[in-house]
Amino acid sequence: MYTTLISVDQLSALRQQGSPLMIFDCSFDLMNPALGQQQYNDAHIPGAVYVHLDTALSAKGQPDAASGGRHPLPSRETFAAWLGSVGFTNSMQAVVYDRQGANYCGRLWWMLKWAGHDNVAVLDGGLQAWQAGGGAISSGAEKSAFVPSKYALAATKTALVATETVANNLGRPVQTIIDARGTPRFKGEVEPLDPVAGHMPGALNRPFAQNIGADGKFKPAAQLRAEFEALLGGRDPATVVHHCGSGVSAVPNIIAMEVAGLGRTALYAGSWSEWCSDPSRPFAQGLKTLFELAGERAGRPRRVHFASRGRLGLLFEVTALTLLLARGLGGSREQLRCPVAATRHACGGGPIGLEEKPSRGQLLWI
Repeated sequence: MYTTLISVDQLSALRQQGSPLMIFDCSFDLMNPALGQQQYNDAHIPGAVYVHLDTALSAKGQPDAASGGRHPLPSRETFAAWLGSVGFTNSMQAVVYDRQGANYCGRLWWMLKWAGHDNVAVLDGGLQAWQAGGGAISSGAEKSAFVPSKYALAATKTALVATETVANNLGRPVQTIIDARGTPRFKGEVEPLDPVAGHMPGALNRPFAQNIGADGKFKPAAQLRAEFEALLGGRDPATVVHHCGSGVSAVPNIIAMEVAGLGRTALYAGSWSEWCSDPSRPFAQGLKTLFELAGERAGRPRRVHFASRGRLGLLFEVTALTLLLARGLGGSREQLRCPVAATRHACGGGPIGLEEKPSRGQLLWI
């Protein structure tokens, strides 16, 4: 049974043995949703079932969606019905792949764990590795060799975290947020998909592509462990909650931490697209974490102001003194916005001097 990664040679052996097996091609492109199907038609592993992110693995507009965001999870029951419709059974080994660095196939890997199916693995290196290893390739549509079945849900084998839980634990040691988006999006320098640029206050940034080596495969376990331990800086791996833009590209970080021996960590599936849909939720821009901000304000009162957003209530806005950059705290300044109720956590606790400003949206440099 393979539960994280499977190599080309291992998959070839399973196929030759005739083991109960279903292979899924999850190739996709966010900017061109039809491209994945086209890529599958051009070349795929013989017998592979094509899985479309928007239709099979998301439930946008569906009343039973299990999360929010741009790619809301379908309910477990809806997902089980889809698995049965393609002939997948509880006894099968699932192998998932794409040609985008495990960005999209990881979604199906995680959803199968969520459905209680542990024997699912990502083809390490994707279709490129399969082709490089001399694996057979088919093209065009394929008539399924499987008959519809009834997939039985089991106890979930992974953790799904809701927005309310993330919000309640923001800035507390029981939760460590890791954001898998690219650094420019994390810093709020660009935002091509969502209405608000930035990240959750205190989040750490680990772009999912950093898990993949120059050969297109996941880096060795020891290297992944060292990189994640450096990122966590002594924080407990068990507190990690992963997110990204819409709950898809966060999964390679989950897989990488498991490969590294750091355990199976949680997913906030709604991710940034769900988080930023409510303007009362806090967000930050720049690279500094809450811990760095708290260190900057330690021992000295801070003057901040509140800016009104009408019926949405007051927002707390604070930016770090650019002069403090000389103290080695590095990076561009951090801008933090959060509801008044969250100010104590967001600013590291302790008394804060207030200076009211009547103008809406004006920032006070402190």
